[in-house]
Amino acid sequence: MILLSLINSKIIENSTYARGLIIRHQILKMSGVFGGSRSQAMSSRLPYFESLRDKLETQFPEVLKLIDTRKSEWQRKISEQAKADEQDEMQSTERFDW
Repeated sequence: MILLSLINSKIIENSTYARGLIIRHQILKMSGVFGGSRSQAMSSRLPYFESLRDKLETQFPEVLKLIDTRKSEWQRKISEQAKADEQDEMQSTERFDW
């Protein structure tokens, strides 16, 4: 709701930077406690991109490319985080027999 009202405002209407900032803070900001790995928590945010795209498709078609770009960047970051999560899991379960 806040996101749409900000996008409708005159300040945001002509600013790609402001739109990117809104996407980053409304969708991509990860805080709090996660159940499971960080990459799983990040993956749970993916549907927000499609939802945002569907809502803005008719009113702001110029934003669609930005949303798609951010989504692909996010998917790349999820992949990188999944690798890091896997490494962390391997280290935490690794045992040394003395």
